[in-house]
Amino acid sequence: MSEGAEVIVDAILSMAKKRAEEIIEEAKKEAERIIEEARKEAERIITAKREKAEREAMEEAMRRKSVAEIEAKKIIMGAKKDALKEIEAKVEEELAKISEGIGEINYEEVLERYIREGIDVLGSKIVYVACRDKDREIVRRISEKVSKETGVDIRLDDRNIQSLGGVVMRNEDDSIRFYGTFEGRLRDYFDRNQRKILDIILGGS
Repeated sequence: MSEGAEVIVDAILSMAKKRAEEIIEEAKKEAERIIEEARKEAERIITAKREKAEREAMEEAMRRKSVAEIEAKKIIMGAKKDALKEIEAKVEEELAKISEGIGEINYEEVLERYIREGIDVLGSKIVYVACRDKDREIVRRISEKVSKETGVDIRLDDRNIQSLGGVVMRNEDDSIRFYGTFEGRLRDYFDRNQRKILDIILGGS
């Protein structure tokens, strides 16, 4: 993920912290309600089975409690996933704004960084770069500049990509590809940093 996009992620994490805490708090209340109901049910079971062996009653009560605790954990985990989805959707919105030239991050500079990364990854003297149709002129201009500086023949691919922004690059025989799209980088970032993100927005909850 580009440095610019990571700045956006950090900003969104800060904005999303309050909302994420609300989501988890609601889940915890629901989990506590389930566990409390299980506790009361266990007490009813024990009372109802006084005439039976106490051990049998306790085992049944513990089983009910265990089931309730598992359900509670599922609810909290689901709430955490919902919080991550909301954050990811918000980051996508912000990245879309960048690709439209809105905000402090310069989209053209991001594209140039991705193209330079692609050249390094592909390691070829001839590379093809595909982009959104609306980005073709910007990418053409960047490619000419980078080509002069690096000596790599950068050619604009005939194919367009459907993306929030960024580029997809390939070598001449299409045996190696480089994916520098916003959504690809974002997905990779969230996959690698899911625990870190949850710790930031939930304080390790």
